[in-house]
Amino acid sequence: MKAALLILIAGLMITAYGCGKESYILPPDGTVYSCLRDNDCIMVPLDCCGCNMGGKSTAINSMYKEEWESRRKEKCKDTVCMAVYLCGNERPRCAGGRCVLA
Repeated sequence: MKAALLILIAGLMITAYGCGKESYILPPDGTVYSCLRDNDCIMVPLDCCGCNMGGKSTAINSMYKEEWESRRKEKCKDTVCMAVYLCGNERPRCAGGRCVLA
């Protein structure tokens, strides 16, 4: 019984953390990250899980939010995320014409 539970937990962890491996929602081509001022930028999940569910987050231009979320739903529909809060105190900002979390 314990072995089966450990296998289940390991499988969930692999699935959850597997979504963070280069699984960008949109390719980091630069356009999505461009900005002129801080309020152009918003925080979004970088991978399927986002920092509030064991993944990572990033900052993008708010004009791309709908496309980002649409692609994320499509790409991540079968992903199981682990309830691990990994968010820091970073906020979206515009630094050198690029949205970043700082």
